[in-house]
Amino acid sequence: PLTEKGIRQVKQTKETTYKILEDGKVSKIYSSDLGRVKETVKILTEGNNTIPVEYSAKLREQKMGDYDGLTTAKVEKLDPGFTERRAKDRWGVRPPNGESYTDALERVKPTLSKIMMNHQRNETILIAGHRAMGRIIIGYLLGYSKEEILRINLPPGSAFYIQNNKGTLLNPKN
Repeated sequence: PLTEKGIRQVKQTKETTYKILEDGKVSKIYSSDLGRVKETVKILTEGNNTIPVEYSAKLREQKMGDYDGLTTAKVEKLDPGFTERRAKDRWGVRPPNGESYTDALERVKPTLSKIMMNHQRNETILIAGHRAMGRIIIGYLLGYSKEEILRINLPPGSAFYIQNNKGTLLNPKN
């Protein structure tokens, strides 16, 4: 579940997205099907339950495989140097039974294509998801290089919307 801090961050994001949601400009919300993101969507849509929401496993966070849920210290104990190798090459280095950024992008591309085909260019859709996958999606939609994607600052509690097939990041206020 979301922590108190997480709930505050989402509520701050809602302040940013409120006008977009309230004006009826968002035709649909797409979201990861995992619990914390579902909570995020519930908070974002409080008071406006008319926007359809589609949950998808394809929008889940980058898979960390055998290292999922482990602290950096525990990963380093299991696989000395992994954190450094991954920091130098997020696009190529994958944890055992997990995904690199390249793998995650390839997983999400068909879902993004389907989303884009199902909406007119002038429609606005909102995507709620996870940090690494959010960076990947935004960068892909904006045509960023791999290096530019890695520099996208996506704070916790962020959301982004797509309008005219381009992504726009909505940051929570600090």
